[in-house]
Amino acid sequence: MGGRESPTASQFIDTFSQTVEVVAAENRAISEEIIEQMLPVCYQLRDESLLSLRKTSTLAVGINCLSVITGTVIGTWIAIPPTQERQEISSIEPILIGVSIGELIGLVLALLIIWTRGTNERSV
Repeated sequence: MGGRESPTASQFIDTFSQTVEVVAAENRAISEEIIEQMLPVCYQLRDESLLSLRKTSTLAVGINCLSVITGTVIGTWIAIPPTQERQEISSIEPILIGVSIGELIGLVLALLIIWTRGTNERSV
């Protein structure tokens, strides 16, 4: 009990520390292997998600722009009917109303497309 340990306890401690080092090295190797296998999958999922979002947002912006143009045409048609002899605008209010209606329709359609595409991707 003095200050010396018995040879068997010393051997046990050495064996235990070597075992811990081997297990730690194996765990590091396994972790590195998992990371090497998982990173490409994670990058692929991220890239596919970004591509899908880009397509959805481009479609939504396109629909919104088309609805504004359609609203402008309809508003102008209301302000100046094709049957009117003189082609002059008496008021800008019908054009603004047509643009506003077109903008609202475009917003609803764009949100609907984003919502349905997001639901489809979450279900896949």
